[in-house]
Amino acid sequence: MILSPQNLVYYLLERGLVTRESAVSGCVEISEIARRNRNFKVRQRNAKGYFVKQVRQWEPEAIRTLRAEAQSYKLAAEDDTFADVARIIPHFCSYDERRSVLVAELIEDAETVTEHHFKNDAFPVEVGEQLGRAFGNYHRKVLANPPKNLNGIFPRRPAWALSMHDMPAPPTAGLSGGIHQMLAMIRQFPQFAAALEGLRSGWRMDALIHGDIKWENVVLCPGPDGALSLKIVDWEMADWGDACWDLAGILSAYLTFWVQSLPGAGIANPDVMVAQARFPIEKMQPAIRGFWRTYIQCREISGQEARDLLRRTVLYTGARNLQTAFEVLQTSPQADSCTVLLLQLSMNVLGDPEEAASELLGIAA
Repeated sequence: MILSPQNLVYYLLERGLVTRESAVSGCVEISEIARRNRNFKVRQRNAKGYFVKQVRQWEPEAIRTLRAEAQSYKLAAEDDTFADVARIIPHFCSYDERRSVLVAELIEDAETVTEHHFKNDAFPVEVGEQLGRAFGNYHRKVLANPPKNLNGIFPRRPAWALSMHDMPAPPTAGLSGGIHQMLAMIRQFPQFAAALEGLRSGWRMDALIHGDIKWENVVLCPGPDGALSLKIVDWEMADWGDACWDLAGILSAYLTFWVQSLPGAGIANPDVMVAQARFPIEKMQPAIRGFWRTYIQCREISGQEARDLLRRTVLYTGARNLQTAFEVLQTSPQADSCTVLLLQLSMNVLGDPEEAASELLGIAA
């Protein structure tokens, strides 16, 4: 069954997610969202709404990633170890494995963190602290008591960005000209290969990870008192992997937002470029510090253990910057100045994580 706006209400009736009275009386409103999968927003008058996702291409990897997202939601809903994840993840409603359909709660009146930053020209400390609290409490619990059976859903493989230096040099179908230029830059500097090899060999399998944290996947929901609560959406890249990778995704999101606000063309002096950033990194540092301080407090670690964890996370942040550059260039015929800046930033972070932590991120060791 291929879902469409015309037949979706009948499918939801079959699954017991809407009532016949609501469907007949026209109290169900359906809108389709053009994405990689078939996505639908379902709104009901006087009842909760749903976000429905079905694979568009019936290919093994597409089916597997939707199953991984469904499994993540189910773990959060059913296993106390993941209770802190449940607070920042959409509520699980239904997963139809035969038809590859996932139904979760519809998050209304929310905006992505990217939209919030642009609209308000602000980087709320409370957002960093909420992320630190959710991941810190969850990582403490899951590292102490990992689940026994994950049903073989997760592939348990290191982040693909850690193998970027191994991608073939000849043109590859499906990769843009900009990506090929970027990969050529990475191969030009052997320090990238050495750093990525080290991170890949040190990859750990210790937590459920989102795998693709960026501000577009973090949404903010205003409460009745004006306070912001957040949800992390789109768990298709979820895996059982290194807890540091999600932490690195958060730090990289701040750095990427800063780099993308730097003026690129016509300015050769790096100091002038930094001074003219639309969103200075200094304005983000309180939120970054709030995130890290809250995280290690909730993890209940300090001293050398906290310093070692910070170093690993910052190193992974350098690799996550490369993944961001790759994603930005997916449809670009050539690499742009932002890509070059992200690569330079990645090299600096990978080369001296301690300085990056203190001077760039504003986190004291």
